[in-house]
Amino acid sequence: MQIYKPYCYIISILAIPFIFLGVSHYFLDFPSFSASYNYLKKIILNLHNFSHFKFEIYFSFFCALLPLFLTAYLFFNGRNMDSHGKAVWAEMKDIIKYEYNIFNIFKGMLDPIIRNEANKWAKANDKEFASIKSVYSRFMQVFTSYQVKSATDSMSFEYEDLRKDNITLYIKIAQTDIDTLAPLIRILLESIAKNLLLKESKKFEERVYLFLDEFVRFGKLPFLLEMPALSRSYGVVLIFITQSNALIEKYYGREDARIVNSTVAYKVIFKMDDLEYAKQVSEEIGKMTRKTRSHSTEKGQLIMGGTSSISKEAWDLLSAQDIMNIDKDEVIILVSGHKAKPLKLKANYYFKNKELLSRINWEVKPNEEVFDALKKVV
Repeated sequence: MQIYKPYCYIISILAIPFIFLGVSHYFLDFPSFSASYNYLKKIILNLHNFSHFKFEIYFSFFCALLPLFLTAYLFFNGRNMDSHGKAVWAEMKDIIKYEYNIFNIFKGMLDPIIRNEANKWAKANDKEFASIKSVYSRFMQVFTSYQVKSATDSMSFEYEDLRKDNITLYIKIAQTDIDTLAPLIRILLESIAKNLLLKESKKFEERVYLFLDEFVRFGKLPFLLEMPALSRSYGVVLIFITQSNALIEKYYGREDARIVNSTVAYKVIFKMDDLEYAKQVSEEIGKMTRKTRSHSTEKGQLIMGGTSSISKEAWDLLSAQDIMNIDKDEVIILVSGHKAKPLKLKANYYFKNKELLSRINWEVKPNEEVFDALKKVV
């Protein structure tokens, strides 16, 4: 710093006449810079009459001296220089030293990557850019809400607290707000899921359950589809709940729906009306081999005449019709590795179970701080 400091002063002093000539040439409408130069000489010879100068002359002097003032301010604004070229803030109670760098003034400039990306989109076709902007605005619209800002500007728990503490996080959204808040919910769910995969845990008391009821309504979450194959050693259990496999295919595609069906360890199937998926489940369960016997007789020989044959054929263990016609209070459970032995059980609805009803007899008290903050914003 001791090296370039004098050069800054020299450059700012040498620039004074040139800045003055340029500013006065612009404001006083001189025909040429030589006329401005002659006018500057007259001003210097008549400095004793400084009070009679025009406003334009004052402004030209101010612009010419501004670099010198800024240089002095840059080096002497509340800083005491020591022999090591470090600055000390006198206002701080504790003496804090930091390495002063003149290039800190460029920190506000755009990063080259951001600048290059912006230039690339700026040069795009108008229709293409309009399409990009439309998609971007649709996904980012939720962040223009002050209520969302108030609700997301702080976090009352750490991700690891979900393992160590008795915390239950409920997310319930009105049907009218799903389309608007879906991007925010996707960010929340994905951030929770990814942070829970940073540390392995096989302790039962640290197990975390994610009950994703109607998760397809929040839009595509590719990372969650891969979680069942990744999360087993991390103590994270995902439970996907949806009305139909066709909904997964609609929002995620057929291939992603296959991923869900092939990675989950258990399937609890209620009564359905989806024939295609019922056939798929029937094929997953497999077939059994059964014996069939056929008998034929000759004409007029009903008792003693005729031949019989015995053959073996494949038969569905559970047909698509069987799956679609189970009672509404029954379920079929398939276990990975034992799908040839499906379980047909009675559904244990909590609202029909007195013991379960007694266990959930507690009052939900929303976070008052969050609601108070929302009231202030509104």
